[in-house]
Amino acid sequence: MIETALSGIESPLSLVIFKFMQHYLSSVISNNTKANMYDDNNIFAKILREEIPCIKVYEDDSTLAFMDIMPQVDGHTLVIPKVAAETLFDLPDEAVADLICKVKYVATAVKKSLNSEGIRVVQFNGSAAGQTVPHIHFHIIPSSR
Repeated sequence: MIETALSGIESPLSLVIFKFMQHYLSSVISNNTKANMYDDNNIFAKILREEIPCIKVYEDDSTLAFMDIMPQVDGHTLVIPKVAAETLFDLPDEAVADLICKVKYVATAVKKSLNSEGIRVVQFNGSAAGQTVPHIHFHIIPSSR
């Protein structure tokens, strides 16, 4: 299969890009099968284990939504999966799909209940991007003009 793909590549730059992508994709597949370096002592893991209380907004078998303890505005809600994952890239595709559906569901409820003109849905991946808790989470932040 790789030989067939390589046969259509003529320029040296294209070949380098192809080889890089091939290496990258194989490392992604490899990393997805490695043991997760998830820190199970983060605050969200403790909330999931009910070691720390929260104000629950929504919960099912795979997701928990609760009020942010340092809200930017009234109604600031967090949505987290119950799967141990630090970033979006650590979640299996099925869990990503499930989580985004729950984010939409909770965001719709927040918007309606607060009669908000708009909703910001924010998600950070890694400390360099501004993620402060090493468990994937979405912020639902209602806004008005």
